[in-house]
Amino acid sequence: MDLCKKCCSFCFKQPKEVCAVRYAELSHDDPGHPEKSFNFTQVTESRPSYPPMFETAKSTKRINSPHCKKFSRVFIDQPQPSVPMKRLYRPPENKALQNVMAKQEIPPTRKTHMRSLSDVVSKQSQEIGSPLDNPTLKFSLDYDVVRSVLTVHLLSACNLPAMDRCGTSDPYVEIILYPNQDRVRSKIVEKCLNPIFDEKFEFKNVYPCDTGDMILQLYVYDHDTITKDDKIGGVTISLEDADLTGSTMHFDNKVHKNEKKACANSSGTILLSLAYDDYVNSLKGTVMKLRNLTKKDIIGTSDPYVKVKLFHQKKELRKWKSSKKTNDLNPDFHEPFQFDLQDLSINDCKLCFTVYDYDHMKPDDVIGRVCIGPNEAQKDARKHWEEMLVTPQEVCRYHFLWRP
Repeated sequence: MDLCKKCCSFCFKQPKEVCAVRYAELSHDDPGHPEKSFNFTQVTESRPSYPPMFETAKSTKRINSPHCKKFSRVFIDQPQPSVPMKRLYRPPENKALQNVMAKQEIPPTRKTHMRSLSDVVSKQSQEIGSPLDNPTLKFSLDYDVVRSVLTVHLLSACNLPAMDRCGTSDPYVEIILYPNQDRVRSKIVEKCLNPIFDEKFEFKNVYPCDTGDMILQLYVYDHDTITKDDKIGGVTISLEDADLTGSTMHFDNKVHKNEKKACANSSGTILLSLAYDDYVNSLKGTVMKLRNLTKKDIIGTSDPYVKVKLFHQKKELRKWKSSKKTNDLNPDFHEPFQFDLQDLSINDCKLCFTVYDYDHMKPDDVIGRVCIGPNEAQKDARKHWEEMLVTPQEVCRYHFLWRP
């Protein structure tokens, strides 16, 4: 039973609904059709669509025609008993899906795809061998005794945490040498969690006698354009424990998130030069400079000056006052002082240095103080006093200014 060319051409030109109605209305009176009329409809891949005038389901016969490749053509010929339309269009039963919906559980295949990110990261970390929660910083130290120069070679960092919303960081490293508080800063590596710096920094005037009291700290920050830079962590190295007399020392230390600064309770540093003349029994010294003082004024600066007091067995004997520096947190003084001890013993004396912030309308604020003597709690204070007694020249050292 073939389909005429007229019908085929009409079917390909008309929409699906019009085509079905058109062929439903055709009769044998049409001269261009066969004697027996056929009702025609189209069937999609999943759901057949019958004309609205069909009230009964009918058997179908599929025609394979080279002209009908786009749609499957079906002729409906023999009427069958009336069957509800719901049964004709009911989708196939999916028992697995019904069981899942009844139990309200996620299928095992979905569970494998919904693993937490922490499980994936921990598995990758075990394969790599360096977990992401342990960021490290690589650097090396080299000390030149002849030039009195400490060289820090900043190599790289790895496994840094993501501090930005985009899942990366813009890290840089700040290096501080205490108690000198000389600061240097590396370049910023944008959008990288494993940055390579490869930079060298030199700290001058690092004498061998002072290395025992020096502390080197390296802090890793995430650079932010608008807000304050985020602190990732830090590493602390004591030069007393490091062997600087040999070859270059390499470090691969863990970056601690809550690493505190060596001078967390200090309000700055002071550079002092002291000497003792046992021939005339006099004590002299020089206030060299102050560094990184605490801001005491509203405008964010201070007006510092220094008071020096000589004590003998907790009794004040002499005092001296320096000049005032206006709006300066890192002033240079280079002002000498001298105390004559007369018949007093040098072993029962001590010097106290107090830094003040000058105010016009109220009493002066104390920024910090430090005492140097044979019985002081600070190790660097006792060591400075001992070196002053055995050295004929002036001994110069940095000291922390502790808050009162």
